[in-house]
Amino acid sequence: MDKTSLAYLKVLNELKSIWNADLAELRDFCPSLLPEADTLVHIDPVAMPMLRHIGSARDQTSPAFQPLVDAIIDGAPQFHWIRSYRPVQGVAADFMERYAYINLVSPAGPFVSADTRITIAFWGAGLTYPEHWHEPEEMYAVVAGSAQFRASGRDPRQVGVGDVIHHVSNQLHATDMVPGPLLAVIGWKGGELLN
Repeated sequence: MDKTSLAYLKVLNELKSIWNADLAELRDFCPSLLPEADTLVHIDPVAMPMLRHIGSARDQTSPAFQPLVDAIIDGAPQFHWIRSYRPVQGVAADFMERYAYINLVSPAGPFVSADTRITIAFWGAGLTYPEHWHEPEEMYAVVAGSAQFRASGRDPRQVGVGDVIHHVSNQLHATDMVPGPLLAVIGWKGGELLN
């Protein structure tokens, strides 16, 4: 098995080890069980500038989440990192430097599921994830760091390791990485999972 596959598999296994206890609320949110290792499809690594910053989350977790956080950070150079925004969309250069996510589970892989998407995302300290909305519901599970989440219809909420935040379909929301950074496992369901 190549280094990329091993890195993804390590993260999946660490996620499974806490799925029924520390991440039970996220487990119950997702429509499917975590996929098996044999659903893995190869996706080439894509590096992003945030790789220089993701290590800042390593010491901002709890003992329960430390093995998962370590697997994410140690495997980060092997993952296919993505950004939702481009500089031409008016997003600050600093945001582009210190933010990216990977799909761990999705209809396109690397672990394949037709109805569930699980992403892992990193934002550097002090960043603001701008207001946005999307059709799929999502649930953030904070595994390292902290942030303040804002969403239409509710008061801002400061969250830290072990907390979850749910956004319903098309709910306007934003996040301030204060004090940050933020490393989160995010479940998605409904709608177009890859848009």
